[in-house]
Amino acid sequence: MRQYIWKLEEVIIRLLRDLGIQGERVAQYPGVWVGEKKMCSVGIHVSRSITTHGFALNVSTNLHHFAYINPCGIPGAIMTSITEVLGHPIQVESVIEPLLPHFSAVFEVNLEVPLLGRDTFPPLPDTLSTLTSPAG
Repeated sequence: MRQYIWKLEEVIIRLLRDLGIQGERVAQYPGVWVGEKKMCSVGIHVSRSITTHGFALNVSTNLHHFAYINPCGIPGAIMTSITEVLGHPIQVESVIEPLLPHFSAVFEVNLEVPLLGRDTFPPLPDTLSTLTSPAG
């Protein structure tokens, strides 16, 4: 299971690097951190041989809501978002397509997304536009 969590973290770290954000792991706390703040939570739950798993990447999250909870059960944890770090609004939809190649590479799978054509995604902000350009 730890390898699976590591791979999910790696997908997010690679996406963040493309955005100019230095994401990293903190050994005792799963997820992806930017400096002293947590950007992405990762989790797996197993009950009666059924698993649920995934990640929660804070893209444009209202961070004020975290003041009312103890995020991830980590005392004093401070959450951040892509929008906060970059200093300008980023829409969730604009990180989906750039994330997919990283997921494919890390998990060594070919992804086909027949329900989501290119027209489904809104135009990417300038900071993300190079992520969808073919390599030259």
